[in-house]
Amino acid sequence: MLGVRGLVIVAHGRSDARAISAAIRVAKSALDQQLVAAIEAGVRATASAGEKA
Repeated sequence: MLGVRGLVIVAHGRSDARAISAAIRVAKSALDQQLVAAIEAGVRATASAGEKA
């Protein structure tokens, strides 16, 4: 989701315990890998490259 400065994991209302557990694992992995910071850096680099072109 663009415009959200943080981690968002979406699960459907009919998600069972296994699906929720998987969503939690994905969220932990994203946090451990600092995914939000990596995306921010990529967006900044792309914006900077566009300004130089």
